[in-house]
Amino acid sequence: MKQSIAKHIAGLSTCDISDAFYRLNVAAKSRGGYIPHLRPLNPIKRISFGPSFTIKIVKDEEMNLSLVPKTQHFLDLASTGSVLVAQVDPGCTNAIFGGLMTRMATHKGLCGLVTNGRIRDVDEVSMFPIICGGISSQGPKPFTKVESVCLPIEVNETSVYNGDFIFLDINGALSIPVSMLDDVIVMAQKIKASEKSVEISITKGETFTNSIKHRH
Repeated sequence: MKQSIAKHIAGLSTCDISDAFYRLNVAAKSRGGYIPHLRPLNPIKRISFGPSFTIKIVKDEEMNLSLVPKTQHFLDLASTGSVLVAQVDPGCTNAIFGGLMTRMATHKGLCGLVTNGRIRDVDEVSMFPIICGGISSQGPKPFTKVESVCLPIEVNETSVYNGDFIFLDINGALSIPVSMLDDVIVMAQKIKASEKSVEISITKGETFTNSIKHRH
């Protein structure tokens, strides 16, 4: 499945995919699947994507019961090819991901991390695609714990269900329901093609007002 998607999204960006999802989704509040108020931790040279592996992380003192066995780390539960998506309590100032975890994620073939939380060991994670809320020198312990995995979460007001397809690049991250994935990719390809027509019109010396009419 991923090879097929990679072939069809070649040359596309999250901007194209987000525009496509927004056009197909009548619910304006979807924001085209965009997960706001985050930024790339490092230059992501090409689009990364995969089904989400959702994680909810809370302050240690606020967790009543963890649904994750103490004997297992969430990285051991995530499947190859997935993108980690973590909802973190807004008040947490510690990092929830760092150098050693990045090494493990890369070894497992995970495709990225999207979180409103913070990251550390910035120099060690530079080759792994990460969209996050900030950085910190503090590690996860003893400040936060994983409350659940593979359940619905909300990252900065964007709902993400486990298995939703996540796309991330230098422009940000977005979440697309699997049921809409094929239609979104087809629409994104059409948008990209129409933008090429706009570019040609501009190089011919037409006004922007006339050129933009070529964008569908």
